[in-house]
Amino acid sequence: MVEPLIRPAKRGGRRRSLDVREVLNAMFYVLSTGCQWQALPKDLPPKSTAWGYFS
Repeated sequence: MVEPLIRPAKRGGRRRSLDVREVLNAMFYVLSTGCQWQALPKDLPPKSTAWGYFS
């Protein structure tokens, strides 16, 4: 359901080094559990990356 809403990478730039879907999963995790960004599990992207996309 969410995949069509994720924008494709811009042309001409370097390739994305992360999966945007995983960043979205990190945001959903924080919002659904109420945990702090620092408490993200290690299998999700870094907190700074997830927060950057969120903000």
